[in-house]
Amino acid sequence: MERKEHIVMSSLRANGKERKSLLVLSSVNHPQIMQEYEGLRKYYKVKYIETSFHKNFVKIKPEKKFWTLLRNIPSTALFIVKYRILPPLSPLSFPLFLLYAPLILSLYEKQVKIDLIYAHWLYPAGFVGSILKKLINRKLVTAIWGFDIDASISKGLTNTLLRHLSKCIIMQSDLIITNHIIHKNIAKLLAGNQHARKIIYIPPGNQQLKVEEKNPEEIKKRFFIPPWSRIILYSPSLERIYGIEEFIKAADKISAKFPDVFFVVVGDCEDKKRKESVISMVKGMKFGDRIKLLGKVPFNYMPLLYYISTIVFDSCYKGQGTTTIEAFSLGKPVIGFKTPKRLVNHGVNGYLIKKGDILNLERYLSTLLTNNNLLNSLGNNALDAFKSRFNLEKRINKLLEIFDSVIKHG
Repeated sequence: MERKEHIVMSSLRANGKERKSLLVLSSVNHPQIMQEYEGLRKYYKVKYIETSFHKNFVKIKPEKKFWTLLRNIPSTALFIVKYRILPPLSPLSFPLFLLYAPLILSLYEKQVKIDLIYAHWLYPAGFVGSILKKLINRKLVTAIWGFDIDASISKGLTNTLLRHLSKCIIMQSDLIITNHIIHKNIAKLLAGNQHARKIIYIPPGNQQLKVEEKNPEEIKKRFFIPPWSRIILYSPSLERIYGIEEFIKAADKISAKFPDVFFVVVGDCEDKKRKESVISMVKGMKFGDRIKLLGKVPFNYMPLLYYISTIVFDSCYKGQGTTTIEAFSLGKPVIGFKTPKRLVNHGVNGYLIKKGDILNLERYLSTLLTNNNLLNSLGNNALDAFKSRFNLEKRINKLLEIFDSVIKHG
């Protein structure tokens, strides 16, 4: 009965009646966030604000950082003196407060009607949301994505400070959404039993990728790949938390056994020395000419690359994410690393290996390259997993139920 009522309410919103206002804050301009934003716009009046200018702040020279923060002192003082708003009690709160005070003040002074604040990542978006929440007396829902909670289990002074900040934002949020079960468990451990009930898990959602051009041979030619080849795709980065070394070493071994297999590497690296090291490693391999380093490619190229690939390697040491979901949406089996953050069901829709386990990576690749029945079975299971767990519409419907409930009881 409740489900039917919810469908009716959603229909009313879609027809322009009873449309609530949603402020979406995001720490990163991520494709999944934008897809979700477009989905929510069908049911709410949504204002989207990206809170990622801290990235440029980190890169500027120390004296510029000083003057940037100094200019923001009046806005910060206004919060404290006039509005009697203080940031969360965390050592990192004050510099964040100084950095983001003008943005928060601008949002408040514009008097934009907001029924609910929805922040992606605990900081800086969740931090901004926690201040705005006090100003406008609205509920805050914060989604945990990864880096904002991973620091909680890492050592070092910086991570200790980030851990305390994460804890403060979790405590001040009215609801916490986690995209992975391991993040839910970490958040509960961090915030304590008194906040455990407001921490929930919803699988990440993605639109099913679509490919207009259906000729694999022509697509391969566009990327200068032999049209007769089979492709193993690596994604999404060359940074240190990704297993490019394992992939290159396994590629050389596979190339010796399968002359028709090529390896396509998607992703870049800000560390120039590491990037040069990867390029040098490829050139030093016996079959290095079979490895195509494409660098960072436009998002609209990715569906084509998934489509022409036989197997996808989700290379993040911390676990599977968007790469796996996108590959699943086109029925591609995925090999990833065995971590608490996992989307691959070992032996069902792909395989999991330990970090540095080149032997098993080679073995699983060889097995799939020689057994078409198994390859097709894992691919079909991958597509089923996407439709049943990672479909964007399922996530949107769940968010509608949650947001309606939070607004109603707010």
